[in-house]
Amino acid sequence: MALPYQNFTYWELLLATSFDDVFQVYYTIVSWICTFLSLLCFPFYVYVYRVNREKDKESLVFPITDSFYKLMIFTFIFFIIEQIEWFLWMYFTYKKESSNQEYVLGFLPVLKTFGFFQVLGIALDSFSIRITQMFHVMLSILAIQKFILYFFESTRKYIELGQKKMKIGLFIFYSAFFIKAFIRAMYMVACRLHMPFCMTLLPKRILYYVVFDDFIIHIPMYSYLLYHHYNIPHDLTYFGQLDWVTAPITMQVSYLGCNKKNLEVIFVYLRKKFGRVASVEPSRIERTTAALQEN
Repeated sequence: MALPYQNFTYWELLLATSFDDVFQVYYTIVSWICTFLSLLCFPFYVYVYRVNREKDKESLVFPITDSFYKLMIFTFIFFIIEQIEWFLWMYFTYKKESSNQEYVLGFLPVLKTFGFFQVLGIALDSFSIRITQMFHVMLSILAIQKFILYFFESTRKYIELGQKKMKIGLFIFYSAFFIKAFIRAMYMVACRLHMPFCMTLLPKRILYYVVFDDFIIHIPMYSYLLYHHYNIPHDLTYFGQLDWVTAPITMQVSYLGCNKKNLEVIFVYLRKKFGRVASVEPSRIERTTAALQEN
């Protein structure tokens, strides 16, 4: 007996199953647009940063701008991995459903159906949300620092840190975020796939700390969602993922347009790259002495 969706193509089935919800349509369109713009601006961001790198080393905030640059490279690679994982997920899901039988991955015969993609998807989502939080925290620190220095100039010696101290602080900051992301990813995988052995690897105090920390940080967001009758477990995932795709393009555009010099570097690069017009100039031919004697 043929299944009702066997007569549909891959893209028709994808549209029918993924675009039922209006909010999901909005999220999908915005995420694709932001991802495309981010990938489009990324080469210009890298070029301008490398041009300004030597001069920016003298700035006190260079460790933060350099961290942003490294995060952007990591984000670019992360975008590519996420898109590949998403297309593979949809491909194997459609192939399994259309054939009406359990599908075993050819390159991973031990992992059946899409258990592998469940684990990978949960890990990618967890780390992407943590990276977005790192973007926002560092931007907030810079904004607060500039605000205090602008209105209270006398606090400069207390607010501005040396590059060495700032690098140590960033290392501690990154370590805390990634450890928290790793613990949360293990917890989510264990809950989704019902693997009790993962739970035994994590001390209960650490799990309580992670849950309590998330709850305290997200109290304003939870209050807003509850007031507007949102489905928190469902919609909060979309908000976090939407924030993940909009943060990189925001950072890149902010850096490229923060001053006139960066825009001039882009325009000069574009003129050199695409503004080369082939032209043949007339050359002057001088008559030699031998030619004059022949005449």
